[in-house]
Amino acid sequence: MLLKKLCQQNALNVLVTSTFLLLLLPQVTPSKSAIDSVRSKLSQEELRWIHGDKEIASWISIYREEDSAIEKIRAKANWRRQIGKVSMADCARGFGTDGFTVCLESLHDRDGNAIVYSHGLPRGTEAQIRAQTIYLQERVLANSKNQVASALTIIDCTQPSFRIPDGVLKRGGIDVISQYYPWSTFGSTVFIGVPKPVQS
Repeated sequence: MLLKKLCQQNALNVLVTSTFLLLLLPQVTPSKSAIDSVRSKLSQEELRWIHGDKEIASWISIYREEDSAIEKIRAKANWRRQIGKVSMADCARGFGTDGFTVCLESLHDRDGNAIVYSHGLPRGTEAQIRAQTIYLQERVLANSKNQVASALTIIDCTQPSFRIPDGVLKRGGIDVISQYYPWSTFGSTVFIGVPKPVQS
């Protein structure tokens, strides 16, 4: 099953209906004191490369122990510093294909989640997909109204780019999300136009 393989690589549970697939995952909200404590232990340079308290809260929601959250945040900050600024211009070439993913800025669902639309699945080189992944996840961090970043993701399965993830998509997208944006599994995912062979 294409969708099961896709979701297993994202560590998601799968529920399939005849017309769409919906994923719902729980979320834990950290206390303000926990966020303040973690922030106080990070350097200004580390704080520069993360998205404020929302990202700190998102890390704490995944790694409940403070030391573990700090370790992961520092690794993420160092990784982002090495990559440098990522802008829409860096993603533009990938958006010219039949597969791309965007955050619909200023739009939210009733729970305050950012809304993400995926036109099939991203295409491009590993570097291009990585840039798209970083830009998307940082826009979700900026746009989610919740303390822990989350999104309602809508994936159009009718596009030719919807496929079993290849090595490039796995390394540039799935692995990046798993290692540096693991809270992206929070929220809901809706797959539109699920083909019958994929449902079985």
